[in-house]
Amino acid sequence: MEDIKKILIIRNDHIGDLVLSSAVFRELKKKFPNAKIIIIVSKLNRSVVEKNNYIDEIWELGLAKHNLRSFWEYFKMSWKIKRSKFDVGIDLRGSIMNSFFLLWLSGIKKRISKTDVNPKIKLLLTNPVNIKYKSHITEDNICIIKEGFGINVKDSSPEILTSEQDTEEIKNFLKKENLQNYICLCPYARLENKQWPIDNWKEIIKWFGKFKPEKTLLLMGTKKEENRLNELSNLNKNSRVILNFDLRKMSLLFKDADLVIAQDGGPMHIAWVSGAKLIELHNLFLRWLNKFVPLGNNSHVLYTKNINMGTIGVEDVKNIVRKII
Repeated sequence: MEDIKKILIIRNDHIGDLVLSSAVFRELKKKFPNAKIIIIVSKLNRSVVEKNNYIDEIWELGLAKHNLRSFWEYFKMSWKIKRSKFDVGIDLRGSIMNSFFLLWLSGIKKRISKTDVNPKIKLLLTNPVNIKYKSHITEDNICIIKEGFGINVKDSSPEILTSEQDTEEIKNFLKKENLQNYICLCPYARLENKQWPIDNWKEIIKWFGKFKPEKTLLLMGTKKEENRLNELSNLNKNSRVILNFDLRKMSLLFKDADLVIAQDGGPMHIAWVSGAKLIELHNLFLRWLNKFVPLGNNSHVLYTKNINMGTIGVEDVKNIVRKII
């Protein structure tokens, strides 16, 4: 095994992508316990790994936007990487911007990434990895380091590491809000083709008021969604709006919930990785099909019948809810 002292991992994109890559940090630290592992993340997903003891240092860089400002930020990061003298650089996204600026231009000798998204980046890599189309994304991430390093790794299970302080803060939050029996709903998706119709969400929220009036509904989202979430909250007197919740503490909140209902996205991935009881509303006809669906016995996936998310009926969701709670 080659002498590796410093490893760079790039995962500066979305929340779910970082969550589903977490096995990589653990398995690399096992294989190279004396190596320093530095990860580049985005401001959006940083809190997911801030308590991860497999990571020695966190750098921050936004997702590439292909404008002059973004090019300048990537060039500056490239120079920082060059001065740090990494033995290996790994881009888990398969991005041409990451491969060019952060791996090739920075002068890292061993450069690893997947090539299924953009085959042209092979020219920038020393160790290109070809990903199988039908494999789950967690297996893809592990395949990148297995093939890139030529090592045997079997455990692809993702995890979200939290601290004792996180646990204590969640306990205090639940006590302060008097939450014992609660259900978490994530009504708003980042992309339109992942969005279950809001009218359906409204019907479910009102239904919970009759079906399980003793349970508190936590409507979760971002500050930008505050007004829309407040409108939904008005449909059920036992509901509350939760905004910009810390991602690590969100995993603990979901884990203790009676149920989480979410569409494909960061909160959904946090829920299933945390072992929460989950119903996911999934557009089967998205490009990557089943690559990102939750795994495990606690997750229940409802698929569209065609490209329209509205083909997942309200009664379909109610039937699964009745089985769970």
